Amino acid sequence: MLALVLNFTTGASVLHEQISGLSHTVLWGAAVSAPIGVLSPWAIVPQVSNVLLLVFVADAAIAPLAPGGETARAATPRLVGAR
Repeated sequence: MLALVLNFTTGASVLHEQISGLSHTVLWGAAVSAPIGVLSPWAIVPQVSNVLLLVFVADAAIAPLAPGGETARAATPRLVGAR
């Protein structure tokens, strides 16, 4: 949520204070554009958010495998949307 607020309140985006141009390249046969500009000091916030999300998903995937995780194993299908 913090990254979303910062994206609309700081510079051009949460990743850049100012965008001065676009870099064009080909990636796997498709044209791709990337911004060229001054990085924002807030650019670390979305990266930390992604790392925390990865840790949460890894923990959620491993928890049912832990000893005594019968309750977690029983709830896992409901958590992932299986019937």
